[in-house]
Amino acid sequence: AYQTVFKWSEPVDIFGFQPENRYAYCPTAIETEDGSIHIFFCGNPQAGIMVDNVFHIEIKPDGTQTQARSVLQPTPGEWDSFHCCDPNVIEGQFLMNGTTYRYAMFYLGVDKGDCKGNEIGVAFSNDLGAASWAKYPGQFIAFSGNRDTSWGSGQVSAIKMEKKGRVLLSYSRGEPSGTRVEFCEVEMSDLSNVTFGQ
Repeated sequence: AYQTVFKWSEPVDIFGFQPENRYAYCPTAIETEDGSIHIFFCGNPQAGIMVDNVFHIEIKPDGTQTQARSVLQPTPGEWDSFHCCDPNVIEGQFLMNGTTYRYAMFYLGVDKGDCKGNEIGVAFSNDLGAASWAKYPGQFIAFSGNRDTSWGSGQVSAIKMEKKGRVLLSYSRGEPSGTRVEFCEVEMSDLSNVTFGQ
């Protein structure tokens, strides 16, 4: 006989842009030692316009929370110039351009509105509440298929391995033949010498 393990209660809204014509989805959360919870999620900065930014809120131990703030935006003229979404944040040790960062945010980026040809980027910060994150130059995982007919790669999930910058990445890859999940180990302690496993 099976035992009931969970007792479900009524859902409680944590955050949303109600009643504005804006969306908030695909959250990732980190709880810090003081009990604060940092939540990153996709949202549109302008009502009625579907362009993704990554937003951040912090829920304090006393239950109060900060205002939602866009912390990662599309970069004009770059591979992620239309959407930046699907964040996943981990802690580690990552050296880029002479600065060692404590946090890495993986995200999906794309440069066109039909949402085809998605690719994976990563940005860094030493503060979960930072107003902006330093982007890795270019795609971290580029999509090698046909960007005009394929969904691409994205929806990344990262797990820090035992070393400071060794990470296990899993992500979706969508092509006309179907969609699958791929994964690989990445050594990214030094972003000038990134090594990808199979």
